[in-house]
Amino acid sequence: MAFTLRQQRFCEEYPIDLNGTQAAIRAGYSVRGAKVQASLLLTNPNIRKAIQAAMDLRSEATKITAERVLQEIARLAFQDP
Repeated sequence: MAFTLRQQRFCEEYPIDLNGTQAAIRAGYSVRGAKVQASLLLTNPNIRKAIQAAMDLRSEATKITAERVLQEIARLAFQDP
């Protein structure tokens, strides 16, 4: 499925902060309707797949996963000063 320019931009913006409303605003949707648009976009299975693909690419490129983040937090929390 082909996305509109704003839908494509939303897919690129959402992984930045995982905030649908802000991603919709940055993608060009109106501030007033951004929350509703984000909700609609996030229920679209094709949009969800595109977002997940972008997030997977970012994880591969940075080698940062949720598990690694938790390991680092635990390491810092339990280290002996």
